[in-house]
Amino acid sequence: ALELEITERVLVEDAPDTIATFGALRELGVGLVIDDFGEGYSALNYLRRLPIHGLKLSRSFLQGVPDNPSDVAICQ
Repeated sequence: ALELEITERVLVEDAPDTIATFGALRELGVGLVIDDFGEGYSALNYLRRLPIHGLKLSRSFLQGVPDNPSDVAICQ
């Protein structure tokens, strides 16, 4: 029943340790959500490797939707 929200900045600080820690937390049943994604780092590469349950996009990231096709594709 526990869900942790982690800011996007955490992803770039120590990626190997972050991935290992997220994996261990997920094995314990902890839900992981990245909050404010798109605030500056926008590490799309990490999203493929992270065992997250959800992603909360920042308001600034969503400003291009629906006028920018690549922004729409990312959001979908």
